Amino acid sequence: SESPPAVVERQLALSQAPMLIGSSGCTADCRALQSDLRADLRVASHLGQAKIQVPDQVATSLSQMLYQRRGFPYYAFCVAAALDAESQRGQVYVYDAIGSYEQVAVATSGTGREALQPILDRM
Repeated sequence: SESPPAVVERQLALSQAPMLIGSSGCTADCRALQSDLRADLRVASHLGQAKIQVPDQVATSLSQMLYQRRGFPYYAFCVAAALDAESQRGQVYVYDAIGSYEQVAVATSGTGREALQPILDRM
């Protein structure tokens, strides 16, 4: 029993869904963090240590990268979001500048956080 093409295409699209990472804080630090994370994930992917499509592994990699710089941290507060291919549910992670993170239902970051977070909490 083969799956219909639409189902296969949807499963393929979900398994290749990107993880989106938003950062607020110092622009130079945000860009440096983004560049360093992209390079680390590319190396880990080539070595077979991590799969870029698995949100938990990307979330952990970002946390470790932030924690390694705790002495002179990136001034970047991150929000990461992705679709989990297995459960087909959204996953959202929120980070502080030294790598502490948690999975939450909704998250905001930046100058509009105080205004936007209460609205999202009521949804």
